[in-house]
Amino acid sequence: MNSAGGRRNDRVLCWVAGLCSLALFFPLAWPLATGRVFVFDDLGNFHLPLRYLYANALRAGHLLLWTPALFGGLYLHGEGQLGMLHPMHLLLYRFLPLTIAFNLEFLASYAIGFAGMYWLLRRLRLTAAAALFGGMLFAFSGFQLLHHPHMNVVAVTAHLPWLLACIDLLIAGDRPIERVTGYTGVALVLASEVLLGFPQAVWWNLLAASGFAALRAVETARWRRLAPCAVAMITGFLLGAIQLLPMLDAAGHSIRSVLPRSFALTYSLSPWNAAQLWSPYVFVKRAYSPADYLQVHELGIYTGSIATIAPIWLIVRRRALGDRRPLAGAGRRGGRPSPDARSVRGSRQRIHAAAE
Repeated sequence: MNSAGGRRNDRVLCWVAGLCSLALFFPLAWPLATGRVFVFDDLGNFHLPLRYLYANALRAGHLLLWTPALFGGLYLHGEGQLGMLHPMHLLLYRFLPLTIAFNLEFLASYAIGFAGMYWLLRRLRLTAAAALFGGMLFAFSGFQLLHHPHMNVVAVTAHLPWLLACIDLLIAGDRPIERVTGYTGVALVLASEVLLGFPQAVWWNLLAASGFAALRAVETARWRRLAPCAVAMITGFLLGAIQLLPMLDAAGHSIRSVLPRSFALTYSLSPWNAAQLWSPYVFVKRAYSPADYLQVHELGIYTGSIATIAPIWLIVRRRALGDRRPLAGAGRRGGRPSPDARSVRGSRQRIHAAAE
């Protein structure tokens, strides 16, 4: 196929991926267009009531660090999930009506996740069509949609591609401005995650970011760039300490430490649920749980057929992946430096030769 035909196909695929993404986003945005809000599970039982109190407090000129409206007194700042000191929350709930602010906060996670994954994949030299498709798979994955009642979980995980892209900018960037931007981005993205008040999801992102940083350092032969990555992450935690320290204080006074081990394992998945990866309806109630209760949005793990098929496709097509094999998890043959690393070294040698 000639280059003109390839570009035409790429444009068609871009349109298809974009329209599919809009089709998935539209149902989530429908309440905003109709003046309503989603209230399923924690949205109506927890997040919306807290944001009602929060919005009223902001308009009255104070922060809702503690409230007598719940349990005869609750340390909301230490509980954390309201994310009351996040700049976006402060602006939304101070200046907009509650329903609009609530919907915009809800929708922002999906839009930010989509945009972040698109940027990350473009930085990794994928085509625009592939990047749009990847953005759609990430933003509207089974995890993000099933967990829509847990607003701050979805919001924190939506930061992941932005964190990875900034790490890539810091490690692989050749110009000082790129490295400075990457450092700043890592610190700000991580601070934003911490301010949203769900440290478990921050930990998940850090695990993924650590593996990605090591991979990019190997590929580009720039191990020393891992040090500024670590310092940038520390900076992010310092910026978010205004939320992190109260949460640690609240956790230290929590009764959860005296509850039995079975409580901590309440939502642990039975191995039988691996069958969900191949069929989301293999069980009558969508998930298998030996307990009396069953909440699909807590126990569902199906994230689309592509996630199941992709590893098999990558194994079959591993020889055609080229320098993307390490990113796909196939590893490099013989420990040879990747094309990226060789090109970096070659460029440096040519620059030094020209200077001499």
